Amino acid sequence: MIDTREIKLGESISVTSDVNVTIPVSFGAGLRGGIVIFDGHLTSIGENFLLEGNAKCRIETNCSLCLAPMEFDINFSVSEIFTETPNDDAIVFVGKIIDLLPAVERNLFASMTMKPICSEDCAGLCQSCGKNLNEGICGCGTRVNEQFSELLKLFED
Repeated sequence: MIDTREIKLGESISVTSDVNVTIPVSFGAGLRGGIVIFDGHLTSIGENFLLEGNAKCRIETNCSLCLAPMEFDINFSVSEIFTETPNDDAIVFVGKIIDLLPAVERNLFASMTMKPICSEDCAGLCQSCGKNLNEGICGCGTRVNEQFSELLKLFED
């Protein structure tokens, strides 16, 4: 929370904060410790305030292909306008106090990958038996649709 009453027009203040964010369950991911670290500045631009900076956190989720648990760091920039007068793009604040949470959430959610994978060469799961193919071939004798058997010949050596 930042009190804007002491910031003069055109003046900028440094802002460093740990922001507690909850990622919706539907995202299939979580934040380690629920904390996003923000470092930037807040500038008075007339009746509005511009928040700019960088944020980072560690995401815990599952690989989209093999479903193995994984973690990765995400770094993202934040650039948001805060206003006391509602409009379409800016974040509204009340009582001269700015809460960083809406700005950090908006930019974090926009920066998250929709289908995280544990590695570029992840083989995923067998479509028939569900074995993690990163651990080896399943040997279940996956059937090939006969309509595509001629296409598979193109990949034979």
